[in-house]
Amino acid sequence: KNHPGMRQSLIRTVRLAQEAGATVLLQFWYDPDRYADHDGVAQRFARAILQLRREHGLTAIRYASIQNEPNEFLDDVTAAKYVTRIIMSLNARL
Repeated sequence: KNHPGMRQSLIRTVRLAQEAGATVLLQFWYDPDRYADHDGVAQRFARAILQLRREHGLTAIRYASIQNEPNEFLDDVTAAKYVTRIIMSLNARL
């Protein structure tokens, strides 16, 4: 958001990977303290994936994840909170 060219760069990168025969995992680096609307985040991410696959033909996108290493530090979001808040919401929308 608010980064000119970011989406086009992502499209070009995924297209290049797809042409090389790769399978693509899209990961949204999610900070639960930054986003109050967890369902909204999941919905927008799922909608973006759908748009990339349907409108841009990027069918190499086969996997999606939110937040890498949710338990890396002691003050990070708990696994239970992470799963119930965002992962279940994303799964429902994919």
